[in-house]
Amino acid sequence: MLLIHLINELAKSGYQQEVMYFHDGPMRHELSLNNQSVHQIKGFFFRYDPIFFYRLISALRRSRPSVIHASLWAASFFGRCIAWLFSMPIICAVHAQPAHGGQFRLWCDWITARFAQQVVAVSPSIATSLVKNRLARCEHITVIQNGIDSSAFAQRAFNERKERTQFDFDQSHFLIGAVGRLVPVKNYPLLFKAVALLLPDYPQVRLLMVGSGPEEQKLRAMAHQLGISPYVCFVSGTQLAYGYYSLFDCFVQPSFTEGLSMALLEAMSSSLACVVSAIDQHPVIKNSRNGLIIRPDDVQSLMGAVSRLINDHELRLALAKQAYEDAAKKFSLKKTCKSYQSIFKLNSKRAHFTQILKNS
Repeated sequence: MLLIHLINELAKSGYQQEVMYFHDGPMRHELSLNNQSVHQIKGFFFRYDPIFFYRLISALRRSRPSVIHASLWAASFFGRCIAWLFSMPIICAVHAQPAHGGQFRLWCDWITARFAQQVVAVSPSIATSLVKNRLARCEHITVIQNGIDSSAFAQRAFNERKERTQFDFDQSHFLIGAVGRLVPVKNYPLLFKAVALLLPDYPQVRLLMVGSGPEEQKLRAMAHQLGISPYVCFVSGTQLAYGYYSLFDCFVQPSFTEGLSMALLEAMSSSLACVVSAIDQHPVIKNSRNGLIIRPDDVQSLMGAVSRLINDHELRLALAKQAYEDAAKKFSLKKTCKSYQSIFKLNSKRAHFTQILKNS
């Protein structure tokens, strides 16, 4: 969603943009661009067949953008190769730790990294990893934290709010919410184990998982093995979670690592008490100030954090209030957009940008 907001803000500032995306989805309908070109690049036989590359190359040669802005791995990799081939400046945004994509992706990044004029890291830890893995030099990295318009998000979340009765929940239930891709790095098995430990003492606990991904069937099987299937609800097939945050009593993100999670900023903007994992410092949450921090390998600490929120309503309200204030003040969307505009101007003499998205 951050990229959608960035595109819209650039349009308001008079920037000419062209948006290319690889996979269709609900975010495409969020683009409210005026006189902007938005189109899909896809293969004829399969996703990344020769026709895909021909179409992508043709589209970029036709538009000749002054700057390419690539988001997510596939867009960044293909964008770097084509930008090098046709001498186009490219800025790549990195939202996750490079090593999490596997050795093959890491190798591809290492080969093509030098083709990017600028790399945007959403957190200092990701910037450090880029340098450590020799994927970018310090002088080519800019740290730009993700941002959110907390007030606008809260209003839309309220307008699109879901009802508990839609999911067989009622007001007596304590609903734990999780929003994100169902992938190994999110560490959701820890959350499932914690729910299994909580239920004997807190039978009112329920878990709502909003997101989809390759781990969904594995997580469903795990819920069955732990005997918590009746207490867990999966909502998959959507990338827009606005209406679900109002259902939650707390938000849990037990990831092994995160860049700077938009889901977390959305939960904070929804005035939720948040439980997150971190080995050292967390880039957003300060323990017992605007949320609770647990270790990603400690199910007892996660169980204890959630039980603390169940038992202490005043603490839950205080954490939620501070979370909203911090999201609004420290992670504003306007600040993020201004930072992006600054690096676009540094890498271009014209205001014509091509945004390449892997997913839309």
